[in-house]
Amino acid sequence: VCMSADFTKLLVGTQASEIIEITSDSAIPLVGEGGVNLLKMKEKDVKNNVKPEARGGVKENILVVGHYKEELWGLAIRPGEEREYCTVGDDGFLRVWDIATRKQKQFLDMGPSARCCDYSPDGIYLAVGFGGSRADRKNKHNGAVRIYRADTDPMLQVCELKEAKQWISKVKFSPDGSILG
Repeated sequence: VCMSADFTKLLVGTQASEIIEITSDSAIPLVGEGGVNLLKMKEKDVKNNVKPEARGGVKENILVVGHYKEELWGLAIRPGEEREYCTVGDDGFLRVWDIATRKQKQFLDMGPSARCCDYSPDGIYLAVGFGGSRADRKNKHNGAVRIYRADTDPMLQVCELKEAKQWISKVKFSPDGSILG
C-alpha cells in the first residue's frame, strides 16, 4: 500500500498480483480528519453491491493484472481482425488480452489449472486443455478439454470432454475448424 502526500491517491497491491489505483476526483482526501476512511465500505453498500466509484467521487483503476499463481502455460492468438490473444495457467483463469492496448479485455475463472488453449479458425470458439497437480493435491480435471464461446462476454462454456487421465498439453483445431485434436 502506498498513499500520496496529499492523501488523494492510493496504490494497493493485492494477493492476486493486481495493482489498483484508488483516487478521489475532488480535493477531498481518501483519509480524512480524525482517521475517517472514505474507502471503507458501508454495510448497506456491501448489501446493495455498490462499487467504490459510486460513492463520493472515489474511483478505482486497475493498473496491472495478470496470472498470479505459479506458471503461465498456454497462449493463443485469435485469428481475424480482433487483434487479441488469450492465456491460461496454474491460476485457473482464462484471460483475453487486447494486443494494441496491452490490457486485459475479459477473464474467466475456470477453476482448475490449464495447460494449453487454441482458437477455432473463425475465432468463435476457444478450446482449453486442463492438467497439473502439486504434491499436496491432484487435479481431478487432468485430461479434460473445455470449449468456450470466445465471442461472448462473459465467455460461455459449450462443452467439456474428458478422454485422458494425463495433462492435456496441446489442443489444436483443424484448418477448417471441424476437428479438435
